Amino acid sequence: MLKTVDLNYNYEDGKVALKNINIDLNKGNKIGIVGGNGAGKTTLFLNLIGYLKPNKGEVLFNDKKIKYNKKFLRNLRKEVGIVFQEADKQIFYSNTYDDIAFGLRNLGIDEDTVKIKVDKIINLLNIEEFKDKPVHFLSHGEKKRVAIAGVLALDCKVIFFDEPLAGLDPIMTDNMINTMNSIVNDGKKTIVSSHDMDFIYEYCDYIYVLNKGEIIDSGITREVFLNKKTLDKASLKEPWLVKVHKKLEIPLFENEKEFYNYKGEKSWQKI
Repeated sequence: MLKTVDLNYNYEDGKVALKNINIDLNKGNKIGIVGGNGAGKTTLFLNLIGYLKPNKGEVLFNDKKIKYNKKFLRNLRKEVGIVFQEADKQIFYSNTYDDIAFGLRNLGIDEDTVKIKVDKIINLLNIEEFKDKPVHFLSHGEKKRVAIAGVLALDCKVIFFDEPLAGLDPIMTDNMINTMNSIVNDGKKTIVSSHDMDFIYEYCDYIYVLNKGEIIDSGITREVFLNKKTLDKASLKEPWLVKVHKKLEIPLFENEKEFYNYKGEKSWQKI
């Protein structure tokens, strides 16, 4: 679907943001891009979706080089969408329903089809209660759901999420993760950037680790998180499940539920 070949990107002042990036987003359906502040995660996202053009190297979509003309990018964005950390950046209308419909109308879809698609997404995300509400009255979490709805209405096959859990309360966090899982279960692919390593560990099946604009490690999520040298170099914390695995000498569990269901006769159970 999406790949990069020796991708390099420099900021306008000449500073190197990305260096020789080679990634393949066919490696999984829930892929994580992780790294400390300034590692280049958001810049990489913007290159992958065609918002930025690399100084060197290329981005491939379905094995074809991305072209930076209106026609190609228009078709690309029918397949590839993004949900920004700050949902306000991609909300164009004051009314929730009209904002969700914006992308479809912009593509010239007839109004009857727009209504069918938008109503379907509103029901899927359970946001009927504020579909006619002015966007500026919505909470941060509700705005994120509207932003997701606008991308899903386009039936994008790949959706990038930049810090999807940032600023969400526990209930909204669970709702967001459930929504993302539903997207994948529907046959789509999610690419996620986050500073929450516990979330990345439990959600992603494959990750790339960025440090100062370079990929320093990649692989199956659990295997990468066992490499403390990689985590230290990228200024990342060990997920709590990795910590208890090492400290208590118990199996490495994939998620919290597995951990709580563990029946092994270990001394930690008596603590």
